[in-house]
Amino acid sequence: MADTAQAHRLTLALDQGAETGVGDHGGMSDTATILDRPKRLRRGLFRLWLVLSAVFVLAVGWSYFDAVRTEFDRAELLYKMGHDRALLPMECNKARGIEDKDYTRAQPSHGELYRLRPNQPTCWYTPDKLRVLYPEYATMGDVALAQKLFAATGIPLQKAPAPFALGLRVALLAIGAPLLVLALGTGLLWAIGGFLRER
Repeated sequence: MADTAQAHRLTLALDQGAETGVGDHGGMSDTATILDRPKRLRRGLFRLWLVLSAVFVLAVGWSYFDAVRTEFDRAELLYKMGHDRALLPMECNKARGIEDKDYTRAQPSHGELYRLRPNQPTCWYTPDKLRVLYPEYATMGDVALAQKLFAATGIPLQKAPAPFALGLRVALLAIGAPLLVLALGTGLLWAIGGFLRER
């Protein structure tokens, strides 16, 4: 009976040791699992960042696609117009020269670039012809002259198209934002790791 009771107590002790990780390799296994948790956490967060970054890039591309395409279309239109065909406005009551020879009352075909108001009494000159008929503008640069005349006639002149600048800003947003999140997340995990004590 004594031997049977002692064997029973030994069996219970072995079972308790197995449950608490005390035994042949139980303690080492639990320790390895605890130490491996930060690695698995970092690996999981990195994969999550990859997925969310891909979704963000696609969303940015979808949102800005029309805007970038429009800028390229406007730039192509201006290129096809050529500098010699660009027209500058002048109030018709101040017009000089001969109509249909030196200037025209018809709105230019590229009016969508200038956002013209319909039936506005405006006469249109080529830059070279305008400088000949208006010597006071002969020494003024193209940009300054255009800004002055469009402002004087009350026609809002749109900014010149800049498709590559807009495309670069979109690319920086699509790529830079995920990289910034990655840098901040890595720094945050590194800082939090300094407060945790490995077992």
